Amino acid sequence: MTTASSTVTNNVTFHEILRPKAIAVALGISRPSVYRLLLNGKIPSVRLTDFAVGAYSKDVTAYLARLNPANFSASTAATEISNVGVNHV
Repeated sequence: MTTASSTVTNNVTFHEILRPKAIAVALGISRPSVYRLLLNGKIPSVRLTDFAVGAYSKDVTAYLARLNPANFSASTAATEISNVGVNHV
């Protein structure tokens, strides 16, 4: 089963991780703004290495939903996010 935000293989779910640059493109904000959102916990971060962070695409989608719940479309957000460069983890 494959969706825009996860892949299930042998009962293990793999979620897409977006790097700050991809999150900035998806949200239409600057990278420093993305780092502030990650640092403040508004979007939960994932530590990739000692110097690299990212966020699960599902958490970025949830953040978008919290910003504008009346006009939020999960399928549209998932499509937009999947069009941005991602890494599977």
